[in-house]
Amino acid sequence: MNEHVASFLMRAETVCRIVVSVCCLIVFADLASNGYHSIDVAPIKGKYSVYNCQSEPLDYTFAIGLFGWLMSTVLFCLFFADEVSSSLQEYRSQLVYIDLGFNALWSLFFFIAFCWTTNAYTAGDSTCFASTKFTRMKECKDLDKKACFTDANLQAAGTGIAFSFFCTILFGVLCFFSYRQMTHGRGGAVISDDQEYLGAADPDTLGGVDEYEPTVGYAPMEEDGYMAAERYDYES
Repeated sequence: MNEHVASFLMRAETVCRIVVSVCCLIVFADLASNGYHSIDVAPIKGKYSVYNCQSEPLDYTFAIGLFGWLMSTVLFCLFFADEVSSSLQEYRSQLVYIDLGFNALWSLFFFIAFCWTTNAYTAGDSTCFASTKFTRMKECKDLDKKACFTDANLQAAGTGIAFSFFCTILFGVLCFFSYRQMTHGRGGAVISDDQEYLGAADPDTLGGVDEYEPTVGYAPMEEDGYMAAERYDYES
């Protein structure tokens, strides 16, 4: 069992899944703590999004980061359970399909988040303080420090953009691994019809099974004028 665990943790897709989970955690945690800034200076009192005071891109990125982290963690646990036990063996193909669909969708979702937040953050004219003399977020910091976004707010905005880009690439890489597993098996080698029939496929391909029972068959034989079945064992 320890060998299976070590092999599972050393696989490229496992490392990639762990890294993308951490990236999703950084995205939603940073935006949750510093995505909004409360300003108590009249007449612009209120909570403002670090993305040019546009709450939609911030809320969207926060949501997909949260659900991306949760789903990546759940899939990691399911694949780990499938590796160390055979309880999920009959659901393995469905699990791979779910993993492929999730990775493809979240790669697209994070690409949208990256484009949306980048466009909002770098917009030429800010609507943040339209009712005042402040016309840009950076000018706000120079004119009135009490009405400014803090350094932590601005860092959170940059972090959300950067890690959305990383998540886009990482989920795309996981798509490749999921597709390869779906078409070639877990070890990356094609399973032949003879191997699948005899149950003698490579251990890495069929989930780390080191031993298998010899297949039991019956061969016809003639006995007292009747055809009888002789039990025999064979191995590949």
